[in-house]
Amino acid sequence: MSTRSIDSLPRTRPRNKPLRIDPAARCDPRLESLPDAVFRVWFRLACLAAHHGGRVPPMRAPILAAHVARGDERLLWDAVDALRALDLATWHDDDSLSVWLPGDAP
Repeated sequence: MSTRSIDSLPRTRPRNKPLRIDPAARCDPRLESLPDAVFRVWFRLACLAAHHGGRVPPMRAPILAAHVARGDERLLWDAVDALRALDLATWHDDDSLSVWLPGDAP
């Protein structure tokens, strides 16, 4: 039987950071303007970004759609276009995607 403590075990996801959403999000006009399906994609993108240290890593569209839009690529791209138009998401030169969260700097 091992006597190692849980603290001595290696971390499996060192880049993981908690997803924190400011309570003001419930009144944010940009988020309120999103259709329900696009809001769900925004939330899932935010969770995926938090899981990967703050940005959604580059990945092929079918894989990203499977993660955040139940496989619907059209919904994924419509959502990303809507989020970018509202400054809620930003593409980077390395093809990663940042997702704005209420409470983040604009």
